[in-house]
Amino acid sequence: TFRLGPINLSVNRGEVLFVTGGNGSGKSTLLNVLVGLYPHDSGEFLMNGKVLDSGSIHLWQQHISAVFYNFHLFPKPYGLVLHSTEYVVELMQELELDLDLLKPDGYFRNLALSAGQRKRLALITALLENRPVLVLDEWAADQDPYFKKKFYTKIVPSLRDRGKTIVAITHDDAYFSVADRVLKMDNGSIKQEVDV
Repeated sequence: TFRLGPINLSVNRGEVLFVTGGNGSGKSTLLNVLVGLYPHDSGEFLMNGKVLDSGSIHLWQQHISAVFYNFHLFPKPYGLVLHSTEYVVELMQELELDLDLLKPDGYFRNLALSAGQRKRLALITALLENRPVLVLDEWAADQDPYFKKKFYTKIVPSLRDRGKTIVAITHDDAYFSVADRVLKMDNGSIKQEVDV
């Protein structure tokens, strides 16, 4: 069986952390443990210095929005904080999606979009949850070169300026300078940590 660890990792508020590594290196497993979807067998998980166990991990999960590599879009985003129409329109314009996608009743008109557009819509849904930590699993992999560049050079810095903490799996080494730190995973462990 695959083993993750040992891992000793702190993620700081407002930080942009990129995670990289080859296939099977443990990147996605690390994210799943980080967001509390996979339980840890040993060690401690702390939030603001307080130990979280399996009964209290939900307190951490309430701080996280995620767009995983395999994600699902619902015709209507459920359980989201109510936002002004102006804010939703602002996000759709920032992510260059057609405003006609959103119907007046809050449902998405059409989900038959390209993979890149679907991921942009998923990111909008995650941002509407208005949680401080954003976890992205190879989000930019399906974007065209123009939008990939925009994501790293405009959107990620803008999210950081809004106070978001971002943990993102990426292979786009041309944009590693956008991050505060880059972790390189190999065989279930952090093999290298670079401050950028």
